[in-house]
Amino acid sequence: YANPVAEGADWERPVSLEWIDTQGRQSIQVDAGLRISGQWSRKPDSTPKHSFSLRFRKRYGMERLNFPAFPDSPVKQFDTLRLRAGQSDAFTYFPLKALYVHDQVGRDLQLDLGQPASRGRYVHLYLNGLYWGLYNLAEEPTARFAADHLGGSAGDYDVIKGREIQTLVDRKPVTVNDFEMEDGDDAAFRKLLALKDSGSPEEPKNLATAESLLDLDAFAAY
Repeated sequence: YANPVAEGADWERPVSLEWIDTQGRQSIQVDAGLRISGQWSRKPDSTPKHSFSLRFRKRYGMERLNFPAFPDSPVKQFDTLRLRAGQSDAFTYFPLKALYVHDQVGRDLQLDLGQPASRGRYVHLYLNGLYWGLYNLAEEPTARFAADHLGGSAGDYDVIKGREIQTLVDRKPVTVNDFEMEDGDDAAFRKLLALKDSGSPEEPKNLATAESLLDLDAFAAY
């Protein structure tokens, strides 16, 4: 937590995870790995409260978490789960705009439209017995997530993660949108981007190619 901008497996730490149900119905304890997650929310000058990614691995004792974390979901096993601090939706960042529910409402609406989206719920988090505040526990949209919800194997899916990067334009700092691969490769995605930038994406041939690469109903719903 003292090095929140550091990323990668070298910064994963073993933890003991306990789930305590407020109604006393379900309680579990499992060993897992924990990493800081997020992008802008990693920066200490942006927020002192950071998000986490839970990683369930055989070397910790359990290859996948087998637990109904989201009662309305058909998926009961997880490789990873995200503990989202809600940086841009919290009082510590936007005091007059804090909602805490913004992203989860969007994902719930996507599910209500019959489209795949990560389920989530709210939890109170304690770290080493110290109360760390309200967090949004959510599924991580990885290749395994896609296989669990849509079928097939994790190797059938490419997962792309958006990222903002800082660069210089005419010697002035600007923020641009970029992406990185979470799983798979970027060949199909770059083909789609090339269609967008072709100057004639609306031509029937280009539209047909786009439809083979992009679920237009899901994209429109999103």
